[in-house]
Formats: sequence, C-alpha cells, structure tokens
Amino acid sequence: MRVLKINQSKEIRGITLIALVITIIILLILAGITILTLTGENGLLNKAKTAGERNKYATAEEKVKLAVMSSIGTNGSINDELLKENINSIEGLQGKVNEINYDLTIKVDGYEFKISSLGKVTSTGQTVGGLPENTPTTNAGTEVTLKDGWETETMKYIKTANGEEEKEVTKVSTVYAVSGGNGESVPVPYGFYYVGGTVDSGVVISDNVADKNKYVGKEDVGKDLEGNQFVWIPSSVENYKKRSWGYANCSYDSRTNTGEEIQIRKYGGFYVGRYEAGTSEVTLNDGKKIGDERLSSWDNRSYEISNVTQDSKPTTKANEIPYYHTNVEIAETMSKRMYDTNCVSSGLITGTRVGRNDGLYK
Repeated sequence: MRVLKINQSKEIRGITLIALVITIIILLILAGITILTLTGENGLLNKAKTAGERNKYATAEEKVKLAVMSSIGTNGSINDELLKENINSIEGLQGKVNEINYDLTIKVDGYEFKISSLGKVTSTGQTVGGLPENTPTTNAGTEVTLKDGWETETMKYIKTANGEEEKEVTKVSTVYAVSGGNGESVPVPYGFYYVGGTVDSGVVISDNVADKNKYVGKEDVGKDLEGNQFVWIPSSVENYKKRSWGYANCSYDSRTNTGEEIQIRKYGGFYVGRYEAGTSEVTLNDGKKIGDERLSSWDNRSYEISNVTQDSKPTTKANEIPYYHTNVEIAETMSKRMYDTNCVSSGLITGTRVGRNDGLYK
C-alpha cells in the first residue's frame, strides 16, 4: 500500500509540474503580447506620449498666434513695435526679443516657431523642452500644462484663389495654467500674472508684470502691489449661489446667467476683485478725481457721475477710496471699461443696487 501511495504521489506531482510549465508558457506569451502592445512603435504608451506632446505644442502655438493676431493694426498689417511688446509678454518665452527681423524665430514653452512678415506662424520642428505636468509636488505659481477643455474651438473660413471656401478648425486658449501648490491648476488670463498664494489661502493675480511672483511660494500676499488684483475662487456651478442681504430699499441680482455658468463649469471657479472698486483712475472733466473731496450733497455726487472722463475706469487696489458714487448703468459701463480684451470680459455681475427717491441710485 505504501508503494502504491508513492507512485500515486509521483503521478500527481508530474501532472502538477506539466500544468505549471504550460501555465508559465501561456503567461510568457501573454506578457510578450502585452509588452509589445504597450511599448511597440504603435503601442499605447507611445501613443499617449505623442498625444501629450501634441497638446503641449498646440498650447505653445496658440500663445504665439494670439500674440501675432493682437499685433495687427487698423491697416491690416503687423505693427512691429506692438508685436515685440506682445511677444515679450508671452508666458513661457525663452529669450527676450529686442528687434523684429523677419522671418522671426522665437521659442515658447520649449517649442520653436517662425513668424513671417505676413503674420504666418510655422513650427521649425525643433523641440527644446516643455511645460511640466501638474502634480501635488509642483510649487505654487509654476506654469504647467493646460488642462483639457480650457481651449476653445474656432472655425476659420479661407477663400481660395478659385473662389472655393475651405474651413480650418483651430483651438485657441485665452488662459494659461499655473499650479495652485497642491496639484490644482488655476487658469490665469493672458495679460495677468501670478503674484502668490495657494488655492487654500487664495491665488492672487495682477495685471502688472512688476507684481509677477512677488510673493511666490507664500500664502500671505502683501498690499504693496502696483496692478489691479484678483483672487481665484474654486467653485462648482452647483455651489455658485448669489444671495440677498436683506437691506431695505435695495434689490439684488440672484440669478446665475448662462455666461457665468459656462465659464465656471469650464474652469472650475471664477475671479473676484481683491478690493472694493477704487477711484484712483476715475477722473472728472474738470481734472479732479472722485474722492479728492468727500462731497456732502447728493446733487454734487450726481454731478460727479455725469462728468467722469471717457477714459475713466475703476481699480481694485489697496488703500483707495471706494467708488460708491454710481448707479447701475454707470457701474456696468465702468466695469466694462476696466477690461475689454480678447482674453478678459468684465461687467457688473451682481451686487447691491441702492434705491433712492431721485432715481439715480438704483
């Protein structure tokens, strides 16, 4: 009986060994197929890498094209001085442009581009590095790759020499992305610069390049800044609510309009002025500035409102007298004057509308 058991044991071990060998062979075959699928010339990893590079290149190309488009004068030709200014304002530009010579070669976000005298932007095919991916270890304020969906598709129609129309789809972004310091990407409109702060403390941006990175890596941002300042507020559409504060003789806009909803859904938040609207750039026709004197009567304040100069616009800076001499119509006009560019659109979104008997302060 013992011999029989030993023989049975050997038979069982033999079957198990063969099954194991066959299993290993199958696994090796599958592994070889998987490795080839991932790392081959047309493998998934290479395809993902290629797609990532294309996205980085497209973002850099958009910046260059936007700078060129913004430099076209009223005669339809490129203004060289304006082009130099716009190029030197591009985030990610490698090397300042001191003189415009066509074809002009520049490097942006690690990619090289040529600009012709007619404004045509082409790539030289040379890659010299790129923007980093955003991770929780990326320092706040670092420019990072643009998030998917932050660009806008535009359709351009071209009339050919034989009269036929061709259409071309391009993706243009009016923002670039900076790290919020914990893996979050914050959209910064072109023409604005990261100053400091994090998403938790409040990312602060300014429209003056002198403020750029002044408080980089710090949560507390000081008041000694030269430009108008805004703070990024992360929010979902569902959590974006306006409320009435219940003051007598006042009305409130509690609606979320379509434009606000689209932008918040796209970028995951919105900007607010860091300070009350100020008066340092609001000038009267007689040369006085609103706030130079605290006028006591409503009639005098009415005079101030009706006599602001055409180039007057509110500010959002520290230590300024609040711009409270206004009505709804003028507030809308003045806020639109503050910014009216391809990248920024401003207006009176919400707020208190003070009701008075003279009908001026609504």
